[in-house]
Amino acid sequence: GDDYDYGGSHTWVHKRSTMDDDQFDEYGGGGDDYGDDYGGGDDYDYGGGDDDLQDYGDDNDLIDPDEDGFFQSGDDNDDEADMEPEDILENAWLTAKEETGAEQISQLKKLLEREKELMGDDKTKFGLKALKRLMLTSHTSGNSSEVLAYAQQMAKSYKQQMREHMQSITLLLDKLADSKEILPIVDLVLDVVNPKDNKTRVKLSLIKAKCLQTGGRSEQEIEKVLDEAHDLCRQPDGSDNVSQSSLLLDIYGLKITRADEQENNKLLKALFEKAIPLTTAGLASNSVLGVIFRCGGRARMRDHKYADASQHFFEAFKNYDECRNVEMSVECLKLLVFSSLLGGSKVNPFDDNRASSHTSKQEIKNFSNLVKDVLSKNIDSFEKSIKPMNRDPLVKDYVPELTKLIQKDVFLDLARPYTNLSLKFISEKIHSSSEEQTEELLVDLILDKKVSGAINQRTGILSLNPATTVAETYYNNLHGVSESVTKLTRSVMVNVH
Repeated sequence: GDDYDYGGSHTWVHKRSTMDDDQFDEYGGGGDDYGDDYGGGDDYDYGGGDDDLQDYGDDNDLIDPDEDGFFQSGDDNDDEADMEPEDILENAWLTAKEETGAEQISQLKKLLEREKELMGDDKTKFGLKALKRLMLTSHTSGNSSEVLAYAQQMAKSYKQQMREHMQSITLLLDKLADSKEILPIVDLVLDVVNPKDNKTRVKLSLIKAKCLQTGGRSEQEIEKVLDEAHDLCRQPDGSDNVSQSSLLLDIYGLKITRADEQENNKLLKALFEKAIPLTTAGLASNSVLGVIFRCGGRARMRDHKYADASQHFFEAFKNYDECRNVEMSVECLKLLVFSSLLGGSKVNPFDDNRASSHTSKQEIKNFSNLVKDVLSKNIDSFEKSIKPMNRDPLVKDYVPELTKLIQKDVFLDLARPYTNLSLKFISEKIHSSSEEQTEELLVDLILDKKVSGAINQRTGILSLNPATTVAETYYNNLHGVSESVTKLTRSVMVNVH
């Protein structure tokens, strides 16, 4: 274990920790996943805790000083001459972490001065930690010029330390994403990254592309950055390197999001088809998978391929739910409901336990009621359930089509015992707004061969043909085939003679 001296009421003297550097790193480690989708006001989240906010615990969490000699007592006047330079700097870092505001900034600057006194031109991870914290505090106070100055100092003097703690650097950039100086800072970090560290270079490029997009920069600039990142994950022949599947999915996720925002359906579908095989090639982030399947579902909705869309939305919902992105889970669940109903599915999406767990939310409860109304063909209740959907920008464009769908279903049940029905009577029963709209709906049914009949526009009467038996249908079709063969035979004989 590590050996500690207890040096009075405020001083912790740490003797040469053998703990891994990343466990002390102020931003912690862990995870390559992005926490939110690329498109919804989302910040990247590379996982891990913020060790800068995690101390060894409060007094109640400390091990008893007298137990097993883990802590040794001392006094406030311990001589630093007996300590290693890095131990002194670590004490300075721990002291600075306990402070706030101007006092913390002062302590961090003193740490940097002390490092120069003790180490000369050599640098330590504690100096790097101090600079990162100074960048954050300057960013919080809105001093972007100071943020850039500290970043330049870090890139100039702490290259080796940055390379050893690049994961925390990428998280720092995420926290600085809305800084005015974020682009030059990202470029500084990119210059420091080991050329062989493709993983970090790709992540930094994605951060840069997103910042360019947020800043309203040209499409050419953004595409150039994304293409450079993509090139790092390609084989010599230009094909995708499947061994880099996680990074490739991150790239495709951002490209697909951009195509969806631009409503470039052709490009979106092409990117989606390339991304799908990668989803099974290795461990992929749930949030990135959510992005890909959600945009893929939206592309299918634009093409009116609702059955395919519902499958994609279910995958998106499941992945967002697993990474606990409630907002996007709810969005995908709403789209799943509409795509499923428009696709003619008779399965209630809320029969799934994961989906039913969201029905405690009022907005989702409305969607659950809507599904029951459509499947039971209860048009009276449907009209009440559909009203809030007209104000929901996510699904309001699909409301007229869903309304027409239930009206058709209601009519087909209504018409069974009748041979003649007036358009006025039908309009009342299916809650149509006008006889003209009813006539249009009936024409659709006749053309789709779901109804056999004719509309007398002068009298406003729909006359239905008697239903034929299965045998009659069979022989009518057989007669049609026979006539076709006879015509073909005559045509051949004419050409022969």
